Amino acid sequence: MSDKRRADLCVPYVHVVDKQNDAQSFITTSLPMAAMFLRNKLMSWTALFTAITAFMNEPLIKPTQSDGASQPAWLSVLVSLVGLFTCYMDLAFPSQGRKLAAQHAASSTASAASSTASAASATVASVASKATGVAADALDKLFKKAA
Repeated sequence: MSDKRRADLCVPYVHVVDKQNDAQSFITTSLPMAAMFLRNKLMSWTALFTAITAFMNEPLIKPTQSDGASQPAWLSVLVSLVGLFTCYMDLAFPSQGRKLAAQHAASSTASAASSTASAASATVASVASKATGVAADALDKLFKKAA
C-alpha cells in the first residue's frame, strides 16, 4: 500500500494568537477595587486568582501592537494583593476607634432608655394618682346620695 497524500496539497500550520479577552481584563481590574470597598474576603481571593490567571496567560494573549489601553498583568496582581491586605487589615492592625465608638453609642442609648423609662413611670404614677382621686370622689358622692 502506498502513501496517497500529495505533498503539494499540504499546508503548514500557522498558530493564530487569540485577542485579549476584554471580559477577563474588566474583571481583573474591577474585582480588586470592589473587594477593597466592600471588604469582602471571598471577592478579594477571587480577584487574586483571576489576576494570577491573567498574569500566567499574558504571553499567550498579549497583543502584537502596543495600544496602551490595557494595564500589565503584574499590576493587576499587585492591586489584588492590596485588596486582599485591605480585607485582612483588621487582623494585623486592630481598630480601637470602632470599639470606642460602639461603647459610646451603647452607653448613650442606655442612658436615653433609662431617662425615657423614668419619665414613663412618673407619667404612669401621676395618671394613677389622678384616677385614684377621681374614683374616691365618685365613691364619696355615691355614699352621700345613698345616706
